[in-house]
Amino acid sequence: MDSTQNPDIPYLSSTLIRDALLDELQAADRHRLTLVSAPPGYGKTTLIAQFVQTTPLAVAWHTITERERDLPNLHLHAIQSLEQVIPEIQPLKQFTSRDSAHDLGLKIAYFLRDHLEQDIFYILDDVHYLIGSLAAEQWLTTLVESMPPRCHMIIISRVLPDLPLVEMIARREILAIGQEKLCFSPDEIQTLSEQLAGKTLSSELLEKIAALEGWPAGIILALKPLPAEVSFSLRGTGPEALFSFLASSMLQLQLPDIRNFLLASSVITYITPEICSKVLGIPNSHELLASVLNQQLFTSRVSGGIIYHQLFRDFLQTELKQTAPEQFARLHLSAAQWFQSNEQLDTAFTHYLAAGRPEYAAQIAEFVAQDYFVQGKVETLLEWKEELIPCGIPIPNLLHKCAIIHADRYQYDLAEADLAQASESFEEGNDTEGLLLVDFQKAVINLQRGNYHEAAHQAEALNKLPIENVNLRGRILRTLGIANFRLGHLDRAAEYLEAALPLHRQYGDSYAVANLLQDLGAVHLQSNRFSEAGGCLQEVVAILRSLNNPIPLALALNNLGYYYHLQGNYVQAFQAFQEGLRSVTQVTNPRAEGYLLWSFGDLLRDCGNFKQALHLYQKSIQLIGNHEPSLKVAVVTSLSTLRRWQGRWDEAVSLAEEAATMAESLGLEYEKQAAQASLWVAHANRGESTQALDKLVRIRDKLRSQNNQIEFVRVSGLCAHVALIRSDSLAAENFLRAVAHPIIQPLVAEIMYAPALQSFVKARAEKYPQLVQALAQLEAQSQESQESSANAEIQKTYSLRVFTLGKQDVIERDGQVILASEWQAARARELFYYLLFMGPTTREQICLVFWPDSSTRRVRSNFHTTLYRARKAIGEDVIVYHDDMYRINPEIKVWCDVHEMERFIHLASHLSPQNPRTEDLWRKSINLYRGDFLPLIDSPWPVPLREALRESYVQALIGLAACSQVRHDYKEALTVLKIALNIDPYREEVHRAIMSAYAQQGEKRKLREHYESLKHLLREELAVLPSEETVSLARTLLNS
Repeated sequence: MDSTQNPDIPYLSSTLIRDALLDELQAADRHRLTLVSAPPGYGKTTLIAQFVQTTPLAVAWHTITERERDLPNLHLHAIQSLEQVIPEIQPLKQFTSRDSAHDLGLKIAYFLRDHLEQDIFYILDDVHYLIGSLAAEQWLTTLVESMPPRCHMIIISRVLPDLPLVEMIARREILAIGQEKLCFSPDEIQTLSEQLAGKTLSSELLEKIAALEGWPAGIILALKPLPAEVSFSLRGTGPEALFSFLASSMLQLQLPDIRNFLLASSVITYITPEICSKVLGIPNSHELLASVLNQQLFTSRVSGGIIYHQLFRDFLQTELKQTAPEQFARLHLSAAQWFQSNEQLDTAFTHYLAAGRPEYAAQIAEFVAQDYFVQGKVETLLEWKEELIPCGIPIPNLLHKCAIIHADRYQYDLAEADLAQASESFEEGNDTEGLLLVDFQKAVINLQRGNYHEAAHQAEALNKLPIENVNLRGRILRTLGIANFRLGHLDRAAEYLEAALPLHRQYGDSYAVANLLQDLGAVHLQSNRFSEAGGCLQEVVAILRSLNNPIPLALALNNLGYYYHLQGNYVQAFQAFQEGLRSVTQVTNPRAEGYLLWSFGDLLRDCGNFKQALHLYQKSIQLIGNHEPSLKVAVVTSLSTLRRWQGRWDEAVSLAEEAATMAESLGLEYEKQAAQASLWVAHANRGESTQALDKLVRIRDKLRSQNNQIEFVRVSGLCAHVALIRSDSLAAENFLRAVAHPIIQPLVAEIMYAPALQSFVKARAEKYPQLVQALAQLEAQSQESQESSANAEIQKTYSLRVFTLGKQDVIERDGQVILASEWQAARARELFYYLLFMGPTTREQICLVFWPDSSTRRVRSNFHTTLYRARKAIGEDVIVYHDDMYRINPEIKVWCDVHEMERFIHLASHLSPQNPRTEDLWRKSINLYRGDFLPLIDSPWPVPLREALRESYVQALIGLAACSQVRHDYKEALTVLKIALNIDPYREEVHRAIMSAYAQQGEKRKLREHYESLKHLLREELAVLPSEETVSLARTLLNS
């Protein structure tokens, strides 16, 4: 490949072509991943740079820097590198801070899958910089796992990154080149000597060079002209120490101007003549750079300038600092000021520290801490904190943000340490609002850790203060609500949460509103306010679906599924939990997945699917570890119930004891009552019924006093069960009679798996008609669940991804593309599309559309043959027959580009152009439109939708142009509007927007020319004049 076509590929002037390794790399295009790993100085980058000069494939070269430990920087650089070979990927630069590492990795992989027509290489150099950054490592892992076959990745790193390599190695998808292969062989050293020095090495010098153990960087230096005494110094010294010694000797042999240039220019990472002149004050930098390159002094040309090999630059910097410390500091200070004035704040920060001016670095950190936190640049913030703390300079805002980052990662000790230091600095600066933020974060940490009393106490103290910040006041009230809920104070919890709701709505953060409604719904559920709970949960799901963020949506669906479960709506609960798990699998979030697995496990357990429920409980506990103590208590309690229903009493007792002990130590009142109830009923099954009933009655009375109606209903059933164990039918009747609550599902589940209690209730069906009816419903669901589990077909379809916009439509079934040959006929594929976009349809209507002129007999045969072929290709369960209509199975998750585009446009059209989310939504809708809808289908039925989508695309372009104009980016607005004109040249709305953009730029000449061309177009093509609205606007703009 010609590297001039891609300036990101480094050009290294190497005299030794490593033919054997290059021959081995010729197999790289037959592997998904090539790993080149070795310590510094082994020629990893040089080798791959040589290789790309030999390959006919296009190459995207991505050299990673330390800044890319932050996900936003990493993703942006990846897109910039890839657009060198696939320019259409450029729109993926647009993303929000809520996009996870997994999401962004998938976006790249899916885009390449859809758009690559030929194989390419994607090379990531210096990957070792990503190690230790959780988000960056997740991004890389996702990319490696999901990258399409046409994109061959080459990873260059000093150490192997943590990647899912085992399965790839087993499938022989990895080509690996390590340190041993990269070492120079004796023959290569002789060849190199002839090329560099023009002579063959003596056996004596070869023996001494052997001390370098084949290390390329050291050997290249050793073969350059050096003082005579150097050869006697090679023995007994390690490779990297030798490099510094050899480099120092080589440096002394350089002419003074070259030597001084090398030392001074090493201050900068990317060296250009402009920076040398303006920042470092070096004249004649063009000539000096050329001389350095010609001497092959560990330099390479890259996009944006010249870089030194990291080993060589480290040596030069050390040398400059030791020999000229004042010059070292002066140059770094000059560089810092220049980069800061050019808004390259990360680089400026590093140079200020190197210059010994940490106070200026701290100013940068304090200034951008909030912005970087919102943008997701959390690794930079953490690194800055570690570098500034030893300097003793106040950085309270940075510390506060780092505390939040640590708390989100469950690193509570680190978070509390940061908050303590931040508090001291805020207090010294008399920053009242800063102190409030610190105190609030302490309350949040206590809430996360399960210290609910302390969290409530801290938040209550804050709530008494005169806080004008609406957002902070609302967050304090929400914290109070959650803490009181966990402590069992339901009325107080509802009071605080309801007080917080209008503040959250006033602040305008939809996510905050959704989270608060979710909490409020949970409180309403426990407080017997079921209609209010249902309203909250439905609104939450509606909000989060519109915002398209999988984690909050997954948690909302968890709560909605629990609500359906309590009402006995088992099918709806099942669907909610399944949708939630599908949502959470898009990203990595153990907390959300842990809650869903627990809730889903309870549903499956109640429906008799004990084996699957056990699996979900175990997986939930593995995911959450000790990070969510209240959830762990709940899961262990649920597991105790399962074991009790299985008749494994000892296990049930042991698990319930564990849960009760944990709940007691953490002050989890609700969880403690539930665990103790499970404990004592298990004891009763082991023969300790007298004491058990007394304990259960006390728990029941306490639950009644706490107004915990749902658990009260369950424990009443347990009391009745134990009373029957003691042969006390009258007591059992009294316990059941006391249950006068609309939610009886927890009691019904206990009856279902207690044979004596079930027989007792059924024998008195006239007394307990509601229980008997609900029990019959659960029995039917249990039978269906077990039959479904036993008869689950291997070919069951779980999800479909449908791409219909553009030259080639694609359908994926559970991640696998359905080949055209699998449909056997085009009509089968068209039938699927017809049902997907036209909705439930009768057989008669389908036949009328597909075979309008055929005989009845022929039509019937065609229909059944086509339906059979469609089901064979897409899955037997995808097209279902219900209520005399054929339709796409609503239980299967279908992602479709048309539906997504319509959803984005609907959301964007209801938002102001000033809202940053509006532009993001318009861009997403535009990116989905890759061409006309199903252009290869000639039937009449797609035509209206095809035209409507084309119109929607134009609408999206106009919307994006409006957002660009709000940002005063008139150039982009004009570019977008002209795309719209190519689609609909007669649309005056677009012409008016173009004229407005010209006016805002002060381009009256272009405005007038455009208006005249519009009049000519309408007159010649349509024989009409522009509308009055257009004429009026043109006059106003031209006369203003």
